[in-house]
Amino acid sequence: MIYNLMLFVDWPAESLKDTVTLCVITDDPDVSRPFAELAGKTVRSKTLMTQRRAPLAKIDDCDAVFLSGLDESLLADKLASVAGLPVLTLASSPGSGAMIDLALAGERIVFDVSATRLRSAGLSLASRVMQLARKVHH
Repeated sequence: MIYNLMLFVDWPAESLKDTVTLCVITDDPDVSRPFAELAGKTVRSKTLMTQRRAPLAKIDDCDAVFLSGLDESLLADKLASVAGLPVLTLASSPGSGAMIDLALAGERIVFDVSATRLRSAGLSLASRVMQLARKVHH
């Protein structure tokens, strides 16, 4: 789901390097393991790199960040550290303050989008993906 969402994000041209780096911030190796399989795929004609990082590691050099299993305070600190930067933030905690919040609804994964946070970072998400969101916050 996260990779598919990334395919529909536009980053400012000057912010992307030769690769797109997706950082997975979690203490749980079971959460980060599937992301390793994404390495080498393509996002916006760039090679995707994935990195698992410890919850206290810096994230401002990532192009996208998935945050999972963090306490509220640490999650808020992480999101604040990249506020206004062209870093796509995704979290597994509904109402987290990330640009895209993922949640389970029965057996389906649903997502909420903060269009305001995307805009403030200079990012955009394709309108057809926004239409699939459970909620879009403007």
